[in-house]
Amino acid sequence: RIRSHDWTQTDSKCGGCRNTCKRIVLSPICNITINLLIGVNAIILCSNHHGMSQEWKDGNLLVEGICLIIYWFEFAGKVLGYGFGTYMSESMNKMDTFVLVSCSTGFISGMVTFLARFIPSLNAVGEGLTALNSIRVVKLLRALQMSRWIMKHKELKEILQTVFKSWESI
Repeated sequence: RIRSHDWTQTDSKCGGCRNTCKRIVLSPICNITINLLIGVNAIILCSNHHGMSQEWKDGNLLVEGICLIIYWFEFAGKVLGYGFGTYMSESMNKMDTFVLVSCSTGFISGMVTFLARFIPSLNAVGEGLTALNSIRVVKLLRALQMSRWIMKHKELKEILQTVFKSWESI
C-alpha cells in the first residue's frame, strides 16, 4: 500500500528552488485562487451553447487560454516543488495532469479554428481538429479538485451540506 506523501515537508537537500515552489503551491492564497479559477472556468464552460455569437466564442477561448496558462504554472510549480515522481504518486494529481493535457489539446483545436478565420490555409487543419473540441468537457473533472479542498474545511463543508439538504425540501 502506498502511503500519502507529506506535502508540507521541505527537503534541505533539494535546494531553495524546490522549497520555494512547495511553499508557493501550498499557500492558502494559491489554493484559493486556483479553486476560484476552476469555478469560474466551469461556469464559462457551462455557458457554451449552440448558436452563441462569435464574440462570445472568442471571449470563452480567451478565458480558457488564460486559465490554461495559470494551470500550467501551477503544474510546473508542483512538479518542481515535489519532483515528478512524488507528484505523480497521488491519483488526484494524475487526474489533474490528464485533465490539463486534454484541455490543452482541446484549446489548441479551438485556437486553430479561430486562426483559420484570418489565415485561410489553416481551414483544412481546423476541420480535422474540430472533433478535439469535445475534449474540453474533461475540464469539468477539475471540479473534483475543489471537492477535495472543500472537505478539508469543516465550516465550508457544513454550509454546503446545509444548502444541499435545503434543496431536498424544494
